Parts: sequence; C-alpha cells; structure tokens
Amino acid sequence: VSTQSTWGNGMIISGSWDHDIRLWSFTNLEGDDTPGGGCIAVLAGHEHWVSWLQFKGHTLISCSGDKTVKVWDLQQRKCVRTLSTNHGDAVRCVAFEDDTLVTASFDQTVKIWRRSPCSA
Repeated sequence: VSTQSTWGNGMIISGSWDHDIRLWSFTNLEGDDTPGGGCIAVLAGHEHWVSWLQFKGHTLISCSGDKTVKVWDLQQRKCVRTLSTNHGDAVRCVAFEDDTLVTASFDQTVKIWRRSPCSA
C-alpha cells in the first residue's frame, strides 16, 4: 500500500504499487454484526504505482508514477477523466477544492489547474 484514505461508512480506499486502487469494507458483507468485510472493488487504470488519494463526496482523485491524475466516480466505480499533467516525473500528491486542482511532482514543480467552464 502506497497511500490510503478513509471514505466513511466503514470504508477505506487504498492505492498501491500494483497500479490499482481498492475499496475496502470493514463491515460484514452479509449485513450482520459479525466481523468481516474485505475488498469490494478494484479501480484499475493507472500504468504505474498510485502515490496519493483524495476524495470529497463521491469523487476520488488519484495521482501516480505514470504522471497522470485520474478523477473517479466512487458510486459508479469508474474513471471519468484522466489529466495528463506534463510533469517531468511522477506526480507525488494532489489536492482539490471546487474547481481548483494542485499537483506536486518529484520533478520539484507544483502546478495549479483550474477547470474552465464550457462555452456554448
């Protein structure tokens, strides 16, 4: 595990050296009070290790050694957008709030991204 984040509802999200993101449940999948749980979903798409995760609501942002940032819909459990960052090295961490995304890389740069509104 290279990174992890608690999602709520007895869930944890992990990113790993195997390029995948996993959603884990701490509760019994049968719905009773006995201990249980386990991996309930695997989100695949990065081509290198997953270095950082951040989520808000049902949106998960991940970054990776493949120099990309991915936006995931946790309800649909799929990637909805991939951002090629043009960093010269792995993206080490990411933070987002509203329409602003910040990436930091092992290339010693920080980039600030703003989502522009679509024009009709």
